[in-house]
This record gives sequence, C-alpha cells and structure tokens, in this order.
Amino acid sequence: MEEVSVGDNPTDVYLGTFYKSDGITPTDTWKRRGVTEAIPLLGIMGQEVLRIQQSPATVFDGDVFGFFDSLSTITIDGVPGTFLPINYGYDTILNKITAKFLRIFNGELTDIEYKITLDYGKVVKPTIKG
Repeated sequence: MEEVSVGDNPTDVYLGTFYKSDGITPTDTWKRRGVTEAIPLLGIMGQEVLRIQQSPATVFDGDVFGFFDSLSTITIDGVPGTFLPINYGYDTILNKITAKFLRIFNGELTDIEYKITLDYGKVVKPTIKG
C-alpha cells in the first residue's frame, strides 16, 4: 500500500489548485475518456503508472516524419499495442519528430482500493510511504 499526502483538496491551500467549471470549487474527482468512474486525480495517476508497468517494457525510439501532439498515444504498424511518447523533440525545419515510445496496457485495474484522507495544509512536503 502506498500513502500519498497531496492531491485534490477541498480548499485552495496549494498554489496551482484546479477548479471545477464554476471557477470557485476545487476539483475532487476526475474521469478518464471512455470511463464512467470518477476518482481522485492521484488515483488516476497511480492507475496509469500501474497500467504502463504491467509487464516488461517495450520501448521503441526513432524518427517520425510529420507532427503529432506529444500527449497522444500511437500505434505502430505490425507491432501490437498502444504506445505513449516518453521522450519527444520536434524539428520544425525538417518537420521531423525524434521520440522514444513506451508500450502501455489499456486493461482496467479493478482491484485497487482508495482511502481518501483530507490534508488541511499541515503537511509541509509530500511524502510517499511504502
């Protein structure tokens, strides 16, 4: 079990607090595209790390002609799976991207339990125990 002492907070005690669309209420849960479950941002981050590390890493690196958004996922012809850029550089003159791609796994993780403990600004620095 991992304990993380920062995340969505019901107050704006931290600089950089994310707000809901009303511009006043801080966020408390998030949804991923295509998933109906709403969970805290740190829960989503934890799931994404676990999803990426489900099996030995498959990494490709090289050049791609043209442009794509660095926050995109990609597929590679003839290689099963979805890949995420983990290192990305774009040469505007040559219209070429030099990147390193890590294979990610899209299966949902159903055996994770969350325990939310609110932090009211008493923690000076984030800690992870494990």
